[in-house]
Amino acid sequence: MTALTTELVTYPLPGAAWPELIAFWRTEWPHTDVDWLDALSGAHAETLTIQLALARAGGEIVGTASVYYPRADPEACCIADVLTSPQQRGQGIAARLTELAVASAFAAGCRVAYLGNKPTEHCVYEKVGFQRIRGAVMRRVAAGAEQAEAGWYAEGQPMGVRETVWGDLPGLAAFLAQPLRLDVIAPGRPRSLRLRLHHGVE
Repeated sequence: MTALTTELVTYPLPGAAWPELIAFWRTEWPHTDVDWLDALSGAHAETLTIQLALARAGGEIVGTASVYYPRADPEACCIADVLTSPQQRGQGIAARLTELAVASAFAAGCRVAYLGNKPTEHCVYEKVGFQRIRGAVMRRVAAGAEQAEAGWYAEGQPMGVRETVWGDLPGLAAFLAQPLRLDVIAPGRPRSLRLRLHHGVE
């Protein structure tokens, strides 16, 4: 096998790198929920850190894995764009790149990583510590952070409402992954409401 090299790069990436990356991703997906051109150019960089773990063999891209986490106060991250070229599969490249991406996010302060994939009997993410929590959602926690979400959604915390930014994406993923029921109580005043979260409700 040709020697494999890996690197971790942070968006924005130079425009010269875009065509090769997009062509590689399009071998598997025609598009994703995050616009590649916007992300690669750093359109969300004010609030969202996006890093790309990249593998090359013989100068060609053979694998990628991305990680997204908030630039301010990172607590949760999302793994995406995990892809290995068909000719290189079965050699541990996806596991190696996913581990590189997760380790970077945990070093930045994230305590929980989430990803989505089709449920299968065995998957590469289990090899790097992810556990399926429901359906297509998988989760991995940093050492000592097993109960992180319980603190995030504990009762009695102050809360406000503001416009969302791209840096909220991992936090939204964390929220949607929880077994919570949300009750909205509007006492009658136009701008007054209370939210109540219930743990353990599927």
